[in-house]
Amino acid sequence: MHWPLPLAPHEDELLSSFLVRVAHRHGLSPYRFCAFHFPGVPVWNRDIDRSASNEFLEAVATKAGLSLERVVQMTLCSVGARLGQGAARGPAPWINTVGIYHRLRRRCGLQYCPDCMAEIPVFYRAWRMSFVVVCNRHRRLLQDACPHCGMPLAIHRQIISAQLCHRCSQVLGRIQQDPDLSVAALLQAQLYFERAMRSGSVEIGGQPVSSEDLFQGARILASLMVSTPRVLQGAPQHQRLSLERARVQTRARILLRLADVLGIWPLEFTRAAGEQHLTQRSFIRKSVPPWLASAVDELSLGRTRHAIAPRRRHSLRAKLEKNRRCNADWRTTRAALLWLAASK
Repeated sequence: MHWPLPLAPHEDELLSSFLVRVAHRHGLSPYRFCAFHFPGVPVWNRDIDRSASNEFLEAVATKAGLSLERVVQMTLCSVGARLGQGAARGPAPWINTVGIYHRLRRRCGLQYCPDCMAEIPVFYRAWRMSFVVVCNRHRRLLQDACPHCGMPLAIHRQIISAQLCHRCSQVLGRIQQDPDLSVAALLQAQLYFERAMRSGSVEIGGQPVSSEDLFQGARILASLMVSTPRVLQGAPQHQRLSLERARVQTRARILLRLADVLGIWPLEFTRAAGEQHLTQRSFIRKSVPPWLASAVDELSLGRTRHAIAPRRRHSLRAKLEKNRRCNADWRTTRAALLWLAASK
């Protein structure tokens, strides 16, 4: 059965955005609309743009009068292969995390351009990607939260329009732009990654590199840059924050740094590694692609931590732990051992 009021999806529109618009067109909240047309299917308590099943996509295609291929194109699965493979239930590489808790959204993973939203209330797939921080059309930094109350976007909780914040019901308007971030430089860096994703390859230091290897290596570099105070001002030096969980201003600074490093490869990487005291051991537990591995091999080896001296086999603590594992009445044995040790 087709929907009574069918709606055509926009180019590069997210599946969640399409479902919200269709629900509003029928005068229903997204909750009630999906509960009626897809009974028993959990839609809004998960990232439906990433985890939609084939059965659900087929049902959407049938009811919307679209081809299954067109519905699949609205999900993030079609771009995930070139961005790298992640865990099915964990963060996906280069795709912003929305932090779902029941039906809430705790992280600012859904970005938007207020000028685009003022024209058409549609959310695009590109706005979920971590390397997309600027609107190509309006040449302004994207926003990732309500400018009035600071809440992450949850468009499925808005009954009237996706242009309004679900918490304060105010229009998702503009915020003051950061003057330290050059929109022109960000656009250039963003287009570099967009071209790599579309074409499937890119040049780094004059050598051809596949888009999979590019995004894999660039994510490793970003993970080492995120924890540096120069990028995250005011954050503790030991604090690590996933690229996909960072706010748009932080990702914009990381994108500019990546553009500098990749633009003068490998000289700028060697210099940056020296500034941040990176060695070969900094990459030892990471799956480094060949183009990055050749530059890492030129770094110093780094210091090896001294292994902790093994615990003496017959120490009191070893005896207590052994009895705890092997003896069901270990508390009585422990008391006896402690009494014996104290009486010596």
